[in-house]
Amino acid sequence: MRALVIGGTRFIGRHLVKKLLEAGHEVTLFHRGQHPGPPGVKTVHGDRTRSLAPVAGRDWDAVFDTCLYFPREMDAAISAFAGCGSYVYVSSGSAYAESPVPVREDETPLEPCSDEEATDETGRSYGARKAECDRRLLAAARERGFPGRVARLSLVVGPCDYTERLDYWIHRVATQDRVPVPMPDTLFHLSFAPDVARALILLAEAGEPGTAYNVADDEVFTTSESLAAIARACGRDGKVAWRPAPAADLEAAGLGARDYPAVAPGHWVMETARLRGLGFRSTPFSEAIEQTVKESLASGRTGAGKGPDPAREAALWR
Repeated sequence: MRALVIGGTRFIGRHLVKKLLEAGHEVTLFHRGQHPGPPGVKTVHGDRTRSLAPVAGRDWDAVFDTCLYFPREMDAAISAFAGCGSYVYVSSGSAYAESPVPVREDETPLEPCSDEEATDETGRSYGARKAECDRRLLAAARERGFPGRVARLSLVVGPCDYTERLDYWIHRVATQDRVPVPMPDTLFHLSFAPDVARALILLAEAGEPGTAYNVADDEVFTTSESLAAIARACGRDGKVAWRPAPAADLEAAGLGARDYPAVAPGHWVMETARLRGLGFRSTPFSEAIEQTVKESLASGRTGAGKGPDPAREAALWR
């Protein structure tokens, strides 16, 4: 397979490139050159926000778009890659406007997107922009035969995560004897980055054009269960005092669940039957956490600055 990966040098794309190379595919990266690409790939430097011309119109068997954030970029991609074999767009669960348990691809409504939000560059419009990109891709597939698939990812964790969201918790569990657990203890569906990479390749090979697929692990756990798994992987099982922190206690300390990374204020569960119907199975959760913890501790990442002000959090222990 002649595969083009737009992005591909940092987190999800990095794992995707590794899986493509392991499968013997020919890989070309299109990126700005701010981060080095892995060995064994061809590289085309450019800025997709300016032009896709350097990689447009080629005979790609598959295009994987890992860094598309604005509707105007989707319009450009649809034009540039109309003739490719398959186009897989990395979208997000943030595109959903509601969070029933579970979230379903064709039933749960997407966020609306105003003209102002479509060009807004702040984080508050992220979900709306992703949703509009989904709609434009699916419309192009339906109306013009564009070979696009949408991959709506849940929160992605795993080795080499530059966001350091899970590194924050790994560092705390590994180095501190007391760790708060924001309440309510909600279910939070995660996606393991190497599994996401396998899912994206599966969608290119077997996914149905014009279809959206939720991408998340086979298993789903609460925040406290995930933290306990991190403790076991750190060799700290039974050595950490967990402090359940109800919303009232957090509020009294001037905090909220959203002050903590990788914590959902309500249940977040994705229906993944459609993806599983293609044969996808995820890495067992314990194994995924072990791999993530091992790499995180070796990397030196700590998630510094990702959580709440320690002085405020100290009120939880009084």
